[in-house]
Amino acid sequence: MKTFSLKENEFISQESFQVLIDCLFIIVLKQTRTMMSFEGIQSLASSIKNNGQQNPGIIFAFSRNHAKKYLDNINKLWHRQYKLEDFEIVYIQEKQNDYYLFLVAGHRRLEAVKIAEQKYLANIYFGKTFKEAITAQYEENFHEEIPLYDLVNFASFFWVMSKTEDEKLTLKSFAKSIHKSTSWLSNALKFTSLPLSIQALINESEISKGINYSTMIE
Repeated sequence: MKTFSLKENEFISQESFQVLIDCLFIIVLKQTRTMMSFEGIQSLASSIKNNGQQNPGIIFAFSRNHAKKYLDNINKLWHRQYKLEDFEIVYIQEKQNDYYLFLVAGHRRLEAVKIAEQKYLANIYFGKTFKEAITAQYEENFHEEIPLYDLVNFASFFWVMSKTEDEKLTLKSFAKSIHKSTSWLSNALKFTSLPLSIQALINESEISKGINYSTMIE
């Protein structure tokens, strides 16, 4: 018979902690996937009430300076105007420092937990970067439906950032890393080169079935 010790093989990272946290402490910004079914959230809330939250969310803790840089990048990515002073900072006793707690993944779970009136199960990470944040967010959501406008903007912004860090990076290898074809990524870059007022039309068309994305690319 094989034996295995949980205690001897316990993995503890100094930069991550699994906690139950009050939802009021968590900062939620624009997410990669913004469409959520009300019925689905209600169903998940009911399941959490009965069985508990099975999968933890992901929170990145940033110091004041890093939080400002994080917000600057989020504003560029999603064309927002978030300001650091709009959010409350939290003192972490073990770190003896103040941090902003940004939700990176698990937005749907958080909304369900709020309905269930429970604390949120999450892994809080320290020392992470903006790139790691949006990568984690995308990897959690890429297998589900993401609004086209959001997905295209994410891919284009992420490509520019990654290309700046690695000049040898190719469209083909980057497209593969986000589970897309090279032609899809090429079209996304064409689309995001259009004025924002024109890009916004595709966002409206997803609801009103107006201008088609492929037509705008041409």
